[in-house]
Amino acid sequence: MIINLKDIYLAAAGGLLIGIATSIHYLLKGRVTGFSGIFYSLITFDKNSFYWKLSLMSSVVLSSSLLYKYFGYFLFFK
Repeated sequence: MIINLKDIYLAAAGGLLIGIATSIHYLLKGRVTGFSGIFYSLITFDKNSFYWKLSLMSSVVLSSSLLYKYFGYFLFFK
């Protein structure tokens, strides 16, 4: 496996986006983002926070799908 600069930049950009999103969530909600807890709340239908958790998980799935569509399978598995 050969790692080039494009792979490093994409990994850094992804980590930066996750860090920014987690920081914004911490500032707005006062809690650290934990995806396992968010997913558990979705499948148990916690009514108090269902909609923002659904939108967060939907955006993660949508952004992953768009990155896959844009860059393709072979970017990640060469």
